[in-house]
Amino acid sequence: RFLWMGVGNACNYYNKTYGEFVRVWISGEETYIISKSSSVFHVMKHWHYVSRFGSKLGLQCIGMYENGIIFNNNPAHWKEIRPFFTKALSGPGLVRMIAICVESTINHLDKLEEVTTEVGNINVLNLMRRIMLDTSNKLFLGIPLDESAIVLKIQNYFDAWQA
Repeated sequence: RFLWMGVGNACNYYNKTYGEFVRVWISGEETYIISKSSSVFHVMKHWHYVSRFGSKLGLQCIGMYENGIIFNNNPAHWKEIRPFFTKALSGPGLVRMIAICVESTINHLDKLEEVTTEVGNINVLNLMRRIMLDTSNKLFLGIPLDESAIVLKIQNYFDAWQA
């Protein structure tokens, strides 16, 4: 199903058909699809879950195997980077994050024309991507970015997943 529907559509199908916590087999490998936010939070928060993303072969095909933070199934790497994210998203970091999120959202809503089509429709997905990119950059990097170019690359990445 993942091959002919794409990752996003297959996950949505399983979620609608079987609920928020589904066990599937991808290339003979047992994989759980979790769509309930509190369950995802639990898995990402606790140390004893050593495998976050399954198919090594699938991730290798798109050049994402053990690359980056999200699609990284390397427990040693997770243990190394987790404290940075935990610290950044708790206590005073959380207060700072909320202020940055609110500011970014207001700024991007003031520039809706940048994500509005010729017929007046707002591309909400690209709006959210711009807000997330801006927020993440301000929280973790603080470097000047060309949001439009990066959002296009992100969109192309997800389009490749869906193909």
